Amino acid sequence: AGFTLLTENLSRLKRRMAHHAKQQLENIELVSSINIDFMAPPESVTDPATLSFIGSLEPFGKFNPQPLFWGRGLEVIRSSSVGRDRSHLKFLVSSGGKMWDSIAFGRGEMELNNHRSLDMVYSINRNDWGGQSRIQLNVVDLHPN
Repeated sequence: AGFTLLTENLSRLKRRMAHHAKQQLENIELVSSINIDFMAPPESVTDPATLSFIGSLEPFGKFNPQPLFWGRGLEVIRSSSVGRDRSHLKFLVSSGGKMWDSIAFGRGEMELNNHRSLDMVYSINRNDWGGQSRIQLNVVDLHPN
């Protein structure tokens, strides 16, 4: 299904669709949500057996999303903005006597060094970079405490 539209009518279509959406959604509060699979600190889901199980669920994609975990009260060790335009936040968290590299894409403006702990939703990935392979927590959402 689809339709054909002359290029000169595109801006008119956009305006009319935006107006229609505004009318339809006027009294509806839109709230984003995240489907968390398991509330767990990183040390309970990064052991070899659990990593192997998570790996057996691959390939991940639209209809098979990567498992998401919620860690609470993770200690912030250090953080910094990274990337060519410094748009990503790379930080180190500690929990249960272990430490993990974490990355929050598109959150480079966030300052964590003034916070002692945070809660975060994350997935587990392997970061192969510079000839080394390490477990990395990919942050979906976070809330400094």
